[in-house]
Amino acid sequence: MGCSLGYVLEGARRLGLASTGVDISEYAVNLCVERGYEAKVGRVDQLPYPTKEFDVVVLKHVLEHTPQPTVALEELRRVLNPDGVVLIAVPDLRYWKGDVMRKTYRYFRPDDLGAQHYVYYTAKTLTRLLETNGFAVRHTSKAVFRNHQAARSLAHRLWELFRYGILRTWVALGSSLRLQREVYLLASKLG
Repeated sequence: MGCSLGYVLEGARRLGLASTGVDISEYAVNLCVERGYEAKVGRVDQLPYPTKEFDVVVLKHVLEHTPQPTVALEELRRVLNPDGVVLIAVPDLRYWKGDVMRKTYRYFRPDDLGAQHYVYYTAKTLTRLLETNGFAVRHTSKAVFRNHQAARSLAHRLWELFRYGILRTWVALGSSLRLQREVYLLASKLG
């Protein structure tokens, strides 16, 4: 959702996944179609797709632009299949620039509420929103252990453990120092 100019659609294509995009911008949708992607004009709270249509939905910098996030999440639940997951990325309200540069920081403009962002999220508030709206949060950062490596050699498994440990430490440090600009959550649909 919020396919913009098709960057996530291109990523899906490179992974061999069938994908489609939605955006409120007719210009963005037309550009995606010109580039060979499937895309439709629509809003996250009124998706132009049938029920249980998708396995994965990606909302990269979309939810904060939604005036009624609970309605949007209800719509996501509708279009996700029973085992479906949603990946959400939003600006992190805890990022240090939100306090220090409140009037000029581009992701935090309370004086411009509604014209830019309707809601500002932290990992905790976004988790609570998802859990109270029928989702189970599975991951709360980009630091995810890649289990598919386990089928490879011992060296690959050790490398993955090392990589994950460094990444997890880096994410925790960045969070504690308020250096994370974005919150990433992966959640699965309940029921």
